[in-house]
Amino acid sequence: VLQRRREVDLQLAAFRNQQQQNIRDVGHLKRTMYRIEKQGEVTSLVDQIDGTLRMGESLVEDHPVFAELSELLHGLRTDFHKVAPKVTSYQENIHSLTTIAQTTALDIQGKSSREADDARMTLVSHLQHGKRMLAQLSRLSDIQMLSAQKVGMLARTQSQLQRHMQIQDLIHTANSGKIAAKIP
Repeated sequence: VLQRRREVDLQLAAFRNQQQQNIRDVGHLKRTMYRIEKQGEVTSLVDQIDGTLRMGESLVEDHPVFAELSELLHGLRTDFHKVAPKVTSYQENIHSLTTIAQTTALDIQGKSSREADDARMTLVSHLQHGKRMLAQLSRLSDIQMLSAQKVGMLARTQSQLQRHMQIQDLIHTANSGKIAAKIP
């Protein structure tokens, strides 16, 4: 009976360990999928605009790339701001959990064996919860960082488009005085 109980305990521990690994894998997969998706959207649009400008084609404000650029910028900014409260909440919760874990660790000293075992199990539980929260915080921070980088890329592209349109406007108006004033 005792041997069978040990086997069951080992199996349960193995299942818990596998479950934790699966949770980590899912988090990593979510992070990677988000990164690939956003990288692809932004790079595709920037390449499309850059190719159009390099070929000397004129882009007017009603061209579909302007709407796509605006929509993508809005989506990335929304993603950034959507996770900001979650990041703050996780930071506060991690701080609280760390305080609880430290208090629990101090309480273990001087307790009987059974009480100390219970306190250690509680401590391990708090530490595992903190570890999961740190992983989630890291994923949310990655979303913010990636969003900020991609917003920067798109903002530079948007600025490049505006300069291109201003130059095209000057050329189309054929106002030599304005052109001479713009060129030092």
